[in-house]
Amino acid sequence: NRWWDFIKWQVDNRDIEVGDYGFPDYLEARRRKGLREYYPGSGPEYDESTARLWEMKRKYREVPGGSFSAYQEAVKKRLACHNFTREFRLEADPRQQDAWTTWVEYLNFEYFERDRLAALLMRLEQDYINAWDKFLVVDSSRFDAFGRPLAEPEDNFGALQQRVDIFIRDTYPYRSKEPFFRHQRVLTRWILEQLGLIEAETKQQRTAKDCGQTKFPSSKKRKQAEDEEVDDEESGRSLKRSKQDGASGQNPTQQLARGRPKNFTKARASKRGARKSRLPGQPASSQKNTNLDSQKSQSSKRRSCAEAMVLPSPIRRRSQRLQARLQERYSQVDRRARGVIAEFEM
Repeated sequence: NRWWDFIKWQVDNRDIEVGDYGFPDYLEARRRKGLREYYPGSGPEYDESTARLWEMKRKYREVPGGSFSAYQEAVKKRLACHNFTREFRLEADPRQQDAWTTWVEYLNFEYFERDRLAALLMRLEQDYINAWDKFLVVDSSRFDAFGRPLAEPEDNFGALQQRVDIFIRDTYPYRSKEPFFRHQRVLTRWILEQLGLIEAETKQQRTAKDCGQTKFPSSKKRKQAEDEEVDDEESGRSLKRSKQDGASGQNPTQQLARGRPKNFTKARASKRGARKSRLPGQPASSQKNTNLDSQKSQSSKRRSCAEAMVLPSPIRRRSQRLQARLQERYSQVDRRARGVIAEFEM
């Protein structure tokens, strides 16, 4: 009911036409609550009575007879009195506000009720004090000089019961309002906690939305970058190897021969032999096909040699070491399990 009172508060304090804001949801909530089941034969009549109840809800205005801008300034002033100084802006149409701003307005609504109860308790507090002082006063004529009661115990108990009843009656207004004030203090603290949660949730949603709009590089580009890194590593190894050969005193011809595959010299010799073995009268097409076949076999050999020369990357070496450790651990566990089973069977 407090939330529906707040919705009605929004409508009453804006002093503008907001249509049927709040009432359809209020009617649907009462239907879900099952109140219509008590009046099965009153369909439209029930809706009309609910509309009258909506209009009869008490009207509390922050600024009686004031405009919407005056209401907004009064809200900021009240919240500042309770140490809430965050910036916010109310909308003339409550449907245009975000969730956080609506909860800030709801916090002001509950602070308004809390301040109203505090002022009422301050007025009733003096009545409570007077009733307590009256309860403590004892009629001295009912006791003798030594403080002993002159009347019978039954009469004294009846007089005491009457004094207690008078105290309870005189202090009832204060005692009946004090629990509501304590409830308002707890409620306002809870609303402040909800504001923090709503703000954190909004930031999380914005971050997720921004991350969803970020364009990540395609898989083809990532693969190309990885290939370039591998080429850079291989070129660095070749340069390091050439420096080591230069330091060892080898000539450039030996360095070049060392950097080539092992079958490279044999392939060149087979080419020269193929040229010499070709007869003058032999057609060039068959010799060309032979050369193509030999080139294909040489290229496949050269590719296999190049692949064999590629050293495993650090990640692949770490994965191999990890796999070897896991295999060793698995073997140890297997041996222990076999030993336990053997002991159990014995």
